Amino acid sequence: MSPEPGLYSMIDNYCEAIKLRLKEQERRGYYGWNESHMQGPIEQKLLKNFRQKDWIDVGALAAMRWDFANNQLNPSAKSTPG
Repeated sequence: MSPEPGLYSMIDNYCEAIKLRLKEQERRGYYGWNESHMQGPIEQKLLKNFRQKDWIDVGALAAMRWDFANNQLNPSAKSTPG
């Protein structure tokens, strides 16, 4: 079964919105999302933003947690650049 029309376009648009938010946060001096000591605070922010229905931050924070967990389970399959 193939995805309904527009699904990939919606994902692309959502990812672009996340990228813009991340660039904004980077300009504000936020960094260190992939450091182990940041995983607890990231989870807390993820839940807070979920309750506030900030879907852009939810997506960004969920991706950060996914990346960290993916790298912990399979360090040779690094999904982040570098």
